[in-house]
Amino acid sequence: MKDVVAVGLYVRGSAMGAQGRDFRQEVLRLGEEEARTEGAEEAFLDHEGPVIFLCPERVVGWAEEKGVRVALVQDKVYYHELGHALMDTADPYPDPYGESWGRVVEESLANLVAWRRFRGQEAAWVARLIQDQPPEYRGYAAAAALPHPLFWPEIAHLRVPWEYWEEWWWRYRHFLRGIPGRLRTFLELPFSPDGGSGLYRAWRESKRRGLWREPATQRFWRGVARLLLEEGV
Repeated sequence: MKDVVAVGLYVRGSAMGAQGRDFRQEVLRLGEEEARTEGAEEAFLDHEGPVIFLCPERVVGWAEEKGVRVALVQDKVYYHELGHALMDTADPYPDPYGESWGRVVEESLANLVAWRRFRGQEAAWVARLIQDQPPEYRGYAAAAALPHPLFWPEIAHLRVPWEYWEEWWWRYRHFLRGIPGRLRTFLELPFSPDGGSGLYRAWRESKRRGLWREPATQRFWRGVARLLLEEGV
């Protein structure tokens, strides 16, 4: 994984409150220094709660580079960061985002949240933007194609071990690859419309209850991260 130049950033409320103005100064340094305005900078430095931080100059630059409307890029970045905010359930536990596999799961799911806010040609443009991001961001499509959420309550509570689910999933994908295109679309239909929402809910719950720290749960999420990386690249 490589370092990413921040276009947007979500900062949790506990981080803002506990680490004070020094931490906020570090966040500000992630943006374009020459573009800072005094009023906005002071408002951010005095802010205590969670915040979504966007860098307009980088939004515009990304849009111009890809030939996409600036408003579309801005919306994509905002929805991605909002996805992080909605998944911010780890307090009072440590956040698994600090683990390499946790970053893969969360960034892919945040892009899934963003991608699903768009339809038609706009969704295609957002997918093109995501392809420009590092591999850990690209697993959104694999997450969207995961089995129907009816399977996920069992997964979330660890009643089905990862190894069993992984074998079932790869057998299913291998089966689909041998089916003609139109029939394959029909077979995938029951799984695709809301495929990633169960994974998203399971991740939020795993963070909220601190389940990800248990060895069995961690093996499961490591496996999910590997699947999302392999499918994303």
